[in-house]
Order: sequence, then C-alpha cells, then structure tokens
Amino acid sequence: VESAGFRPLLWREDVPKVAGGDQPWALLALEGVEALEGELVHLRVLHRLGLRMVGLTWNEANEAADGCGEARGGGLTRFGRMLVEEINRLSLLLDVAHLSERGFWEAAERYDGPLVASHANCRAVHDHPRNLTDDQLRAIAQSGGVVGLTFVPAFLTEGEATRDDVRRHL
Repeated sequence: VESAGFRPLLWREDVPKVAGGDQPWALLALEGVEALEGELVHLRVLHRLGLRMVGLTWNEANEAADGCGEARGGGLTRFGRMLVEEINRLSLLLDVAHLSERGFWEAAERYDGPLVASHANCRAVHDHPRNLTDDQLRAIAQSGGVVGLTFVPAFLTEGEATRDDVRRHL
C-alpha cells in the first residue's frame, strides 16, 4: 500500500487525519471470507498484515454465512459466529454488504462496533435483494455505522440508471 503512494488506515486515531490531508489513504478489506479457508488463524495473519474490514460473503453462501443471493436465506454458520467474535476481538470493521437479511441481523446482534455496509442501496427505493431494508439502515445508523452507495444499475432501478436514481437512494 505505502509503495503505491497510499498510507494505510490502520488505527481509529488516524481517521480524523484522512479528511483534509494531501496523501491518499487506503483501508484493506476482505470481501467474502473464502480466503480464510475456515481458519481463524488466517484472519489473525491478515490483521497483522493490515486488514481492517471484513465482509462475510459475496452474494452466495460460504462457510461463514448465506449471502443475499442464496435462495434459502440462512444466517450465520457456526464458523460465522466464531468469526464475528474474532472480528470483535481484533477490533475490525464488519461489512454487512452482501449478507442475507437473516445473516445481517445475526451479525448485527453479535458485533460490538459500528456496522458498515460499504456498498448497498435502499430496498424501499428499489426492491432488490442486495439492497437494505429501512430497518437494516436504521440499525446501521443506530450502531454509529455508515452506508456507501453502489452504482450497479440493477441495484438502483429497472433499466438504465441515472444520477437521479443514485440521488433517490442517497
């Protein structure tokens, strides 16, 4: 990261420095935990290497949870529950984007920090399984977390997406 000209965002105390600085910062994140191969020690190694945010799934089911694209709509697995405990212990951010609705609520119940949906939209604006319900958005806000929008047209509207579609989700 540093060799590419980015300063790694590693500590909570560094967050205020991000705004207004002239050097770009990078937050190392994992989207889907397949790379962990079911071993918490792999998460610990990645944390030592700078990992600071973990998304449990990428749409489909894996060994941690069901994603929003999994028809059965299951939640966290046994490994997923242990993983969220370890994410808490390491003070990592938990990214709830891509989780099934049940997985979202189980993760939110177990996670101690501010929830992050790094890229998600509003289901009340466009009914897509990748988008979050109003209750989910409220839960993220109540945790002190944040939601980043995604510009994927299928998550914004039917057909071609416009700036107005993005604004409606915002």
